[in-house]
Amino acid sequence: NFNIFTSLFNGDEEVTLHSKFIYELLRNTENSEIYLSNFLEMLSEDIEIKKCEIYKEYRNIDLLIRTRDKAIIIENKIYAEDQPKQLYRYYEIMKEEGIKSENISCYYLTLDGKEPSKDSLNGLKVDIDVRLISYENDIKKWIHNCIKESAYIPSLREILMQYKNLILDLTGQSDGGKLEMELKTLIL
Repeated sequence: NFNIFTSLFNGDEEVTLHSKFIYELLRNTENSEIYLSNFLEMLSEDIEIKKCEIYKEYRNIDLLIRTRDKAIIIENKIYAEDQPKQLYRYYEIMKEEGIKSENISCYYLTLDGKEPSKDSLNGLKVDIDVRLISYENDIKKWIHNCIKESAYIPSLREILMQYKNLILDLTGQSDGGKLEMELKTLIL
């Protein structure tokens, strides 16, 4: 049952664990180009990988994948509430930096794919301006693909497997996670 992530972090830390880990996978590993390609494929984004720059906490945007004329914004929410006009502000930041509206993709990443608050959207439309993705489905599948791509890099593969187990726990898809989700529901 040892898991390096839950040993070192609170398992639901958005910024210091999840955003940072995803960022590191996309940017700083042997397989980053493959992981990025699979990540963009999961999002159905057509963008030239060689021209991508990847940022974490760029002007408070959790994750940003960007080229000179395209921006992919990823807002990561596990248990935190939306900030006022949060997604709208991030969208506007990219427009201020010269990215055309049609070249801005905004993703709202939650455990189960829930929608952002109306205040966060501030007029943006779900499924048009903001797409919903989840740890429960999308990130879990992406990490599974990363594990397959890491078959010959045992240390990285094992870390990815532990991260996948963390996701299963957080989303109630493991035995321990189901009980934890029920307890959190009761408490809330």
